[in-house]
Amino acid sequence: MASICDDGNGLKRILFVGIDGKRRAVRIGKASMKQAEAFKVKIENLVGGGYSGSIDDETSRWLAALPDKLHARLAAVGLVKARAAAQVVGLGAFIDAFLAGRPDYKDFTKINFAQVKRWLVDCFGAGKDIRSITSADGEGFRQQDRRRTRGKQYPPEHRTRPPVVQSRDSARFVSGE
Repeated sequence: MASICDDGNGLKRILFVGIDGKRRAVRIGKASMKQAEAFKVKIENLVGGGYSGSIDDETSRWLAALPDKLHARLAAVGLVKARAAAQVVGLGAFIDAFLAGRPDYKDFTKINFAQVKRWLVDCFGAGKDIRSITSADGEGFRQQDRRRTRGKQYPPEHRTRPPVVQSRDSARFVSGE
């Protein structure tokens, strides 16, 4: 059996007796009484699962969707195991792995991707964690790209295909004469 304790200013904590018989508390922060009741039910399910060795599907889905901060609080009182630290994936390594997994790309596509990779790495750095790149960062990259290419012709290294030369015959073919 768990209980809800109101710490003032809307801050709540759940008090419960753990598997080891000790009284424990999990601070859930600002929450309404309805939210605290729902959290209390989940904690009771976790304590019961500790005795039986399994928890129900709904509680496991709730636990998986729980933010890292709250999950760490549950792990601190021994209700769950701590989550493994997420592996940092750098931007350069991510793009390399992506391109290595796609051998079906044509040569010009590979050239274009290598060019975009070079621009991204110049902007963000090869070691930047891809999870930390926000949409605002993407917009900044787009603006930087526009400033870089505004009013300029692409240098020859950026041209991947020869210019299209339209002959008189091809113009007749297209127009249907």
